[in-house]
Amino acid sequence: MTTRDCDLYVVLALTHQLPVELSPYQDFLQWMTGERLAPIQMGRARDVCAPILVEQYPALATVPPIPDFGDDTAAMDAWCDQQRA
Repeated sequence: MTTRDCDLYVVLALTHQLPVELSPYQDFLQWMTGERLAPIQMGRARDVCAPILVEQYPALATVPPIPDFGDDTAAMDAWCDQQRA
């Protein structure tokens, strides 16, 4: 089994649908699946991969649902930083 460092934003994008840029999200899903994915395939890959991440890292199950940030990226960043603790 190989491991990889990943930004918390990308992990929370997979497990909690936190908005994130497409490129790192797609890159991480491709690494997890071992396949090259078209954007249309990423929803299904997320459905498969998210439970695996939560199983391997149970603390992800305790992360609350994402609030409605609207366009407030500073609030989204602050919320994400709170989840690091």
